[in-house]
Amino acid sequence: MEDSWVAGEEDGVPPMAFAADPRPGDRFFGYTPVGLDVFEVASLTSTAAVPAGFFEECLELHENPDDPDDADIILYARGVGRVSEGGVHDHIDLESVGSANPAEPAL
Repeated sequence: MEDSWVAGEEDGVPPMAFAADPRPGDRFFGYTPVGLDVFEVASLTSTAAVPAGFFEECLELHENPDDPDDADIILYARGVGRVSEGGVHDHIDLESVGSANPAEPAL
């Protein structure tokens, strides 16, 4: 996708960062190759049931909440990271949680 990045490709870097202590209603901005994305903290207590497991107290971000054609809901689990992202056009879920080193056991 033209507004996405891939780590390690063409100097790809994450387009945003958010506060270590977010609060519902906080807004953050991220720059993409085609413009500006807005991220709003919707909840700190959302749950996610994905193939990788069930996660509680997830950070729920709404990406571009004022643009229904480009709005996504992103869930982050503490100690894991992004576990789910979905919107009008697509949806992805975390499939598994494990070690980057195949010699180490999965969590």
